[in-house]
Amino acid sequence: MKIKAVLEDILKVEEGLEDLYRTFAERFEDDEELSELFRQLSYEEKSHADLVRFQLDLGRHKPERFDGIDVNWAGVQGTLGEIEKARETAHRVDDALTSALIFETSNAEQQMAEVVALCSPGVTDMLDRLSRESGDHFARLQRLAEKRKALVWIDDEEEARP
Repeated sequence: MKIKAVLEDILKVEEGLEDLYRTFAERFEDDEELSELFRQLSYEEKSHADLVRFQLDLGRHKPERFDGIDVNWAGVQGTLGEIEKARETAHRVDDALTSALIFETSNAEQQMAEVVALCSPGVTDMLDRLSRESGDHFARLQRLAEKRKALVWIDDEEEARP
């Protein structure tokens, strides 16, 4: 898959997370702390999407940047489907926190960072930044979950973790 198509897929994921977190902020507006965290995450996901759009714009103005870059990229449609499912089904605080923690530990841009690093330094810098910020998102969500003693499921065995 060409790097432009990968970036377009990453953009869809970032936009999906922005919308999901905005939805959670509105859904839990009676809980000021939770709503504010999801509002901040939505804003930060928007900035991630803006970074991806910037890289795509650079590629449109200098198409040679992406010439010959072909990568193996799978799973984005599943991620987009899971984002939509979470939007529709995560109506409890624990479910919303669980969904957000899962997305922040399995972000599409993290999966591609190593492959893209071999291809394009400008894109690599962007993906590294997104990956660091996703780690920060995870830490903030985890602190709130621990503070609330929320039960979240974030591993393959689906064990509840307070």
